[in-house]
Amino acid sequence: MAYKADQQVFGKFELYVVPVSINGGTAINVSRQSTNILEVRDFAWSFDSSTIAFRAFNPVPNTVGNVELFTVLPSGGPPVRVSIFPNPDGEVRSFDWAPSLLLLAYTQNTIEGSPDRIDLYSTRPFNQDNNKLSNSTGTGSIISTVRSFKWSPNSRLIAFNVVVRGSGLSELLVADPSVVFPTPVVLSGTLQSLGEVVGFEWSPDSFRVAYRADQFVDNRFDLFSVLANGSRPPLLISRLTNDSSEVRDFAWAPDSSRIAYIADQDVVGVFELYTDNTVGTSNRRVSAELSAGENVNAFLWSPDGQLIAYQANQDDINKFELYTTKP
Repeated sequence: MAYKADQQVFGKFELYVVPVSINGGTAINVSRQSTNILEVRDFAWSFDSSTIAFRAFNPVPNTVGNVELFTVLPSGGPPVRVSIFPNPDGEVRSFDWAPSLLLLAYTQNTIEGSPDRIDLYSTRPFNQDNNKLSNSTGTGSIISTVRSFKWSPNSRLIAFNVVVRGSGLSELLVADPSVVFPTPVVLSGTLQSLGEVVGFEWSPDSFRVAYRADQFVDNRFDLFSVLANGSRPPLLISRLTNDSSEVRDFAWAPDSSRIAYIADQDVVGVFELYTDNTVGTSNRRVSAELSAGENVNAFLWSPDGQLIAYQANQDDINKFELYTTKP
């Protein structure tokens, strides 16, 4: 078991590993670099539990210190910095392990004086690969910052949401971390002049990405599905009938066959539950008839994908109840 605590120095949170057994065991400080105290912000195990990655404030690089990314074996040993050497005001903002490979992705601002310019990198544990996935050749002049990123379930690709310099557009891109300095591919197609991608999810089979964006009309957030390699234009999944409508939430079926979503698709202000297939040709409302003022608020697929549970004040505006429906 790993945990962080100010166990040795008050106010200095470090990373410890302790055996989990009936007889217990002795906790080992795995984040200390000799006498240098790395102040741990957060940490995560690799998928196979062989390695721990952690973000920590390192006071050594310069007089102000930086938040950097490190890896360490759970048995201990010197932590290894795997993030790119920071500029004076740079820091690692976020990181995530690949679901099934020993690869890490992380975001960091690396241009001095531009704290809001966030780039995306991948690296192997215990290496400083510094493989930049954003702002590579051909895209460096257009990407302003990376907002968020997600590994594909099969660990082969990373999708990420970026702000485009100058236009203010927020687009969805994908890159292959196995390629050295790859050129990202735009998944979200052509957006209207104020368009932005505000959320995205990989299909469980890693074949497609669903995303929410006001792609056609400003502030009308539709739902789209696109091939993960970007070889074809995105397809419209939702069927909003009013420019004031929006898709609020969505989720893939466990077998990737359909997407469920909540939207005021038929009546403005009345949010119901819908599903569609991956190419947008089988749109269905699956929640029951709602009276005025009532809404579906949340939903969840069953593990086998045969049912969807949803919460709604469907029969009484003052009571939120739980229902199930076929997709």
